Amino acid sequence: MKKIICLALLSLCLFSCVQNPRNNTQEKETVKPYKAIELVDTLISQYPNLYVNEVVGERFRKHLYLELDKKLTEDNSFLSEIPVCFSQMLKSDSNKYLLKFECGEYSTNDERLLSEKSNTRINFAIFAEVDEDFASTLENNAIYTLSGTYKGYVDGKLTLPSGRLFDYQSYCHKSEMEEYGTVCLGGFLFDKIKVTKQ
Repeated sequence: MKKIICLALLSLCLFSCVQNPRNNTQEKETVKPYKAIELVDTLISQYPNLYVNEVVGERFRKHLYLELDKKLTEDNSFLSEIPVCFSQMLKSDSNKYLLKFECGEYSTNDERLLSEKSNTRINFAIFAEVDEDFASTLENNAIYTLSGTYKGYVDGKLTLPSGRLFDYQSYCHKSEMEEYGTVCLGGFLFDKIKVTKQ
């Protein structure tokens, strides 16, 4: 009986000395937010009544437009850290292909696109014109990281195969039924893109 009690106490001591890897996380690992989320959070803090009416929303949108254009002009890689989904390809008249990559809650399922700080989700699209060889390497609905040369917002700079100019405006929206607001950063035109499948 003494042996059983001693063995039980010894086992208990040994188990208490062994660290449980599941409980060994002293601090929750923090993931740095995307630079675009940090920018949106900073701007939203300047517009505390962002979703109150269209006037405030339009002021915010214009401010965001200017800030993003400045950031992307200074640093082509500003959005490169955010995964995008290859969503569409159109053949243009010049034997080139117009590509659309989307980033958002439904296209990439990326939790880091949501800011708890400002209760805001972001989304955007990137457009690029490429040759047939490049276009043939892409997979529909695959997730990529993308880099390239920023050419500006797509608004009025992109001609569709139909001959119509294309616009992809930024916007901000929050309905009373939603917990989070949505900020669309807009559509961006890139050249000389490189992609890496995730």
